[in-house]
Amino acid sequence: MSEQRSNPDARTAALPDSRLVESAPAELRGQEKEHQRPMPQALATISLDADQNPTGVAVDPEGNLVYVASSNLGNTTNVLWVIDGVTNRVLSSFAVGASPLGVAVLRGFYEARPHTFLSVNHVFVACSADDTLWVFDFSNTSVSSAGQSVSLGAGSQPRFVAVDWSGRDPSIYVTNYNAGTVAVIDGLNPYAGVKATITVPPMNPPPTGPAPWANPHGIAVNPTTGRIYVGDQQDGGLFEFDRATHSVVAKHSFSKIEFLSGLAANFTTGRIYAGRSSAPFTTSRIYMTDGTRGPGGQLNLQPITVEASITQVAVNVRTNRIYATDGLRRVVVIDGTTNNVLGNAPVGPDPLGIAVNDRTNRVYVANSTSNTVSVLAG
Repeated sequence: MSEQRSNPDARTAALPDSRLVESAPAELRGQEKEHQRPMPQALATISLDADQNPTGVAVDPEGNLVYVASSNLGNTTNVLWVIDGVTNRVLSSFAVGASPLGVAVLRGFYEARPHTFLSVNHVFVACSADDTLWVFDFSNTSVSSAGQSVSLGAGSQPRFVAVDWSGRDPSIYVTNYNAGTVAVIDGLNPYAGVKATITVPPMNPPPTGPAPWANPHGIAVNPTTGRIYVGDQQDGGLFEFDRATHSVVAKHSFSKIEFLSGLAANFTTGRIYAGRSSAPFTTSRIYMTDGTRGPGGQLNLQPITVEASITQVAVNVRTNRIYATDGLRRVVVIDGTTNNVLGNAPVGPDPLGIAVNDRTNRVYVANSTSNTVSVLAG
């Protein structure tokens, strides 16, 4: 699983290998005109155990592996599945905490101390029902080791995970839905527990009396700009935090019937995408922001109208396509240059988690009310 290099450069060694090529010209990264690329086509359907409902998914482009979290209806069996991205076969499965949801991968070479480089290959799973983040370390072995749980605090109800892989000190961010916070974890030493906590303030605090807490849900990080984006499902809003100070630098408020669900960042274009669902959930939007400010300092958002409730969002940074799961057994495909909806690709029932391997141009979708994962050619 690990990879050896001779005389690693200190600058590039701090970046995961799959990101090093992103400094190449756009034409070398496959950013063809949209009419030259077909719509995503179904390649395979991966079956898990019959009682398992997959929720979260993440990919390791370097190893071409897919990680899927699932649970059964009674939450008695909760699993992290490891899938071969070449054969679409399940390689291994591991027990995780109850109600797993968000999954993320940190892989790369990091300078742990001067002239000493550490190979990191961690997988993180947020488990909402037991308030833990599960950590799997595949750095020095084949895919064969069990995970360890890291407590995020009683009653925190973690939802989603985002990775800041930049610099020499990578960080992991986990939204704690019930605690109104974001937990910050050291990416090089995640077993040490929470190293900092970001408080997500109420979007619209009352003029008097105690302010209600926020319910942070979706999260995305732009490692290039050092900004963290968090969606609040209590008041309906999007926060932008500074990575260094953990302070709010901008926000945008929605109505309480609008819920921001999935967030994703394209670090090559600097754009952030936030999926939104609103009652009665028959139409929805994906909002794009490039971090610019409007009246009152609010984040400028450009709405992209889609036909149904959005659950999660993913980005292919090489092709600049955005993919979103919706409530109609589909993946919505958007051109990141024009923000035009290109079409829809059918998948399984109630798609939830979605992830893209930008090296192979494969899209993976967790179909949450079946035991399957859909594979698309993006």
